[in-house]
Amino acid sequence: MKPGTVSSQLKELSKAGIKKVFFSGGEPLLYQKEIISLLKEAKANGLRTSIISNGFWATSSKEAFQTMKELKKSGLNTLKISIGPFHQEFTPIENVKRILKERKKFPEIQIILYLDKTRNEMLFEIANLLSRQKKVPVAFSEVVPFGRAKNLLEKELFYRETMKEKCPYNIPVLSPNQDAFICCFGQLKGRSSSFFIGNASKEPLKEIIKKYQKSKLVKHLQSKGPHALVKELEKRKIKPLKPNKKKKFVFLCHYCIEKLSSYKKGDVTNTVNELI
Repeated sequence: MKPGTVSSQLKELSKAGIKKVFFSGGEPLLYQKEIISLLKEAKANGLRTSIISNGFWATSSKEAFQTMKELKKSGLNTLKISIGPFHQEFTPIENVKRILKERKKFPEIQIILYLDKTRNEMLFEIANLLSRQKKVPVAFSEVVPFGRAKNLLEKELFYRETMKEKCPYNIPVLSPNQDAFICCFGQLKGRSSSFFIGNASKEPLKEIIKKYQKSKLVKHLQSKGPHALVKELEKRKIKPLKPNKKKKFVFLCHYCIEKLSSYKKGDVTNTVNELI
C-alpha cells in the first residue's frame, strides 16, 4: 500500500471515530522513513499508534538508540517486539537485549514482547532473558500452521480439541491491497470467505467500518463463539464445500478460519442472519 493512500486513510479513520491504529507486516520498519512519517500523521489526527517489529534494526546500541529516538519523536505509543524461534532464525537475540536496554531512555514508548508459543528449545534461552527484565509485559503469540509454519511437526505446536471460547477480537484489518476483513486471520482466506467486508479503494473506509460494526457475523462470534456457529451449520445439515477433517487446532482463530471457510459464504451469512 502506498504511503499516500495510508495517509488519506488515517484522516478517514479519525473522522470515523477510530481511536487507534496498528501497523504490522511483514516488517514495518523495513520502510522506516515512511512509517515514521505515517506515525506522525496518525498522531496529528488524534490516533494512538502501535507497531510490531522483530528488532532487526538494533544491530548496535547506537542503532537501537537512534531508532527508538525517531519512534519517540513520531509519537509512537506502543512498540511490540516479536521474539521466538522463527524470528531469531534471522534476528539475533542480542538485538532484543539492546532494545530492552535502551527502552529505559524512552519511557514514553510502551514495550511489549510477543513470544512465539511453540515447544522449540530456544524458548529456554528466551525465558532466561525475560526472567531478568522488570516491568516488561509479555504476551504469547500463537503460531498458526500457515506459511512457513505449515511444515512444523505437530509436536512443535500446542494443539487442542476443544474450542468453545467466544471471539475476543474487535479490530478490523486492512491488507496491503486495501481488502478489509473482520480480523487479521480472516485475510488468509481471501475475498471469497465470510471474513471479507470490502475494499477501501472502491468504497470509503467509513462505510467499511459501518459494515464491521453492523456485521451479524462479528456479533455472533463475539457473543457465542465460532464453535456455536459451526454446530448450528451442522445441525441444519449444511454441507461444507470440502470436508474439514482436522480435529485439533492451535487456538481459537485457527479453528474459526478453518471451519467457517469450509462453508459457502452465503450459507454462513444466511445462518447468522436467521440467528440474530
